Amino acid sequence: MRAWQADAGEDDPGLSFTDIAALAERRQRSDCSHESEPRCAVRGAVDAARLRNYRKLLREVRRAGQTPLDRIAERSRWKALCKAALQRGRGKRGG
Repeated sequence: MRAWQADAGEDDPGLSFTDIAALAERRQRSDCSHESEPRCAVRGAVDAARLRNYRKLLREVRRAGQTPLDRIAERSRWKALCKAALQRGRGKRGG
């Protein structure tokens, strides 16, 4: 089975999403992730499905650049977060 391999840096996906890149340049906050920040120019102007595809492509590029140890550490971190969330949920139901 063949898999897509990112052979470009994290900035190159912006070449396919020039509208998002242009709007992001005008952002008020330098750390805006276009998720839930107030007055986000990108989220208000770009179709939600297109923005979701942009984020997915960035995640794939970032993952392709990770080493196996990085992926293991990330998976362990997510497991710990999910386990803590489940325990909090059980505590709310039991009390």
